[in-house]
Amino acid sequence: MSLSPKVLRFSKKDELRVALPKLREIIFEKKLLLIKIDFELNDDEYALICHSLSTSETKPFVEWDFGHLLNLTNKKNSPNYIFSNEAVPLHWDGAFHEVPAILAFYCVENEVQGGNTFFSNTSKVVKDLNFELFEKLKVSSIRYETQKVAHYGGI
Repeated sequence: MSLSPKVLRFSKKDELRVALPKLREIIFEKKLLLIKIDFELNDDEYALICHSLSTSETKPFVEWDFGHLLNLTNKKNSPNYIFSNEAVPLHWDGAFHEVPAILAFYCVENEVQGGNTFFSNTSKVVKDLNFELFEKLKVSSIRYETQKVAHYGGI
């Protein structure tokens, strides 16, 4: 099962701002939206757009130990693939203790090929399970651990 993103391109900031209500609808319908822009956003503009795409009932941002926004850059010999051009195996919405309204990624610069990722929609995965497997999983416990070598991980 795969998610097929809706892909939209904007050449001006004003076009993007005007489209935000429609983009919010697309995100909650399609679950994955790829927005390509021909301009740069500063951190405040990006945060405002992300906040506009969430709903009033949902917590718009994940609180990391560094704040709301993580600006990723390739770091030579990085101990973690997040800061390299290696593929990120999976972005899994089920990994959050408090699920954010949206997961937003903003690629500012990409000098090299790579860095691909898969996204999952846990609600859809659970909804599509057959009854027998669903009942088995209801009484199961899963523990996932990873070392804290970046902004995530640890116990």
